[in-house]
Amino acid sequence: MRTLLTLLLLLVASEPARADVSSALDEYFTRLTEHGFSGAVLVARGERILLRGGYGLADRQRGIPARPDTAFNIASLDKQFIAAGILRLEEMGRLRVTDTLDRFFDAVPEDKKGITLHQVLSHTAGFPDEYWDEHEDMTRADFIRWVLTQRPLLAPPGTRWSYASFDYWLLEEVIERASGMPFEAFLRRELFEPAGMRFTGAALPKWDRGKVARYTLWTLPDSVLPGEARFTDPLARPPAWRVLLSTADDLHRWYLALRDGRVLTPESRRKLFTPVMEGYAYGWNVAPTARGTRLIHHGGGGNGGSVATFRWFVDEDVFVTVLNNSLMGGFSVDYVMADVEAILFGGSGMMPPPSAPPDPAAAAKAVGSYRLPRGGTIEVVQAAHGPLVARSLDPEAVAALRFGGTEGSLLPQDALAMSAATEKWGPLAAVDTLHYRAFSYQGVPETHAYLRLRSERGDEYVRAIHFPTGKVDLDLQRAPPGIEAVLAPSDDGGYTVWDPRLGHGVRLHFTEKELHLTGSGGTVTAARVASEAR
Repeated sequence: MRTLLTLLLLLVASEPARADVSSALDEYFTRLTEHGFSGAVLVARGERILLRGGYGLADRQRGIPARPDTAFNIASLDKQFIAAGILRLEEMGRLRVTDTLDRFFDAVPEDKKGITLHQVLSHTAGFPDEYWDEHEDMTRADFIRWVLTQRPLLAPPGTRWSYASFDYWLLEEVIERASGMPFEAFLRRELFEPAGMRFTGAALPKWDRGKVARYTLWTLPDSVLPGEARFTDPLARPPAWRVLLSTADDLHRWYLALRDGRVLTPESRRKLFTPVMEGYAYGWNVAPTARGTRLIHHGGGGNGGSVATFRWFVDEDVFVTVLNNSLMGGFSVDYVMADVEAILFGGSGMMPPPSAPPDPAAAAKAVGSYRLPRGGTIEVVQAAHGPLVARSLDPEAVAALRFGGTEGSLLPQDALAMSAATEKWGPLAAVDTLHYRAFSYQGVPETHAYLRLRSERGDEYVRAIHFPTGKVDLDLQRAPPGIEAVLAPSDDGGYTVWDPRLGHGVRLHFTEKELHLTGSGGTVTAARVASEAR
């Protein structure tokens, strides 16, 4: 029997969508785009579309706009398709999720012979998080053999949850061996085509390259970002780096197919969405929301953070996908989704500040190099056919563009964090509190405090996560090797930089000789470097 809460939620879901929700979502992404976001967004209640749009550019170099039918790298979102493929094979009688690995692979060591597909699907097999792309000279089969025979388990099978992308490369191989056909061809025939998905895959769709997002920064070279940054075109990746692509439209079709039972039986869907350990089911996270409702979701990560998300708010029957080729970590869609969820269901979303029309003359005057008090340099450049951009490879400048001044004082509530930091990293000369933000992760409210730790070794930036229980976790914030921040013009003649991860912005004001950066950490002033010295 449905609970009273569920019935009330269903009644709310049956009401006509409020026009102000759709317009607020569009305004949010429009403002975010003015601060550097680019991607595709689709929000729906069942078949009813609340927002369907492309924002920014799918290809910065050629000036091609992003659209809802633009294909993006979905990274680990493909786990849900792989898991569904295994369950479809079970429906066809080709395997069972209780089968052990030695049914599919030869020479499995004794400690791994008893691992079941169920454990691999739920990340409870105990495998380490090995990446095929770190062994790109190997075939997938060779890579799997190497891990099976050469790498020890982290824990006995079934005793511990540990996320491992290796698990799903292994499952791709199982699909091919059990189905007798290429992995992608099987998914296309058994899942994508029945769901009406025409532009999901890697090799098989007939791609219009003008509708495939590319992954570049505006002005910084690809070498600034690690690993996969050299593959600006996801279709040009070699096998070890291969990712599936999909569109916002296709992911909405997939949600409807799952919801309406068009691709899997009820028993298979039950297995797909039943958590095994740590809220993880088969290729899905299942978690409560702050409203006490159920959320089924997964993200996909890439350079700079999370590039894709699929959120199904089950009780409200609301679907959201955000696909993103913005690259810089501040635009990680997990943080963008916190704002989207607040707009949808009520809460304190962090709306980026509005932007004024660009002033080419003011932008031309701002272009130049600026030196910070401790020596770091920020360059302000006009991107070709794009925005005014502040860029730097210096850690001090990265901090200034995120927090403004970085001379904050330790707040009393961070005394526990300072004590924990001292215990973990040794004696500290000073600890500065730079920024606070409230956040909710899987229904649990958190407070994130961003601290700068000063010691003889230099400065470290730490996020202290305060939990309602009083516990504090310290998360070392590795500064990106560079930053490229879009400067959105403001009504007062200055500019703003917005960081969704922090839920705040930095204001920049230029004078003839200086650049002033003001944020939650205070104000810092950088002096313009004379042109002949540059």
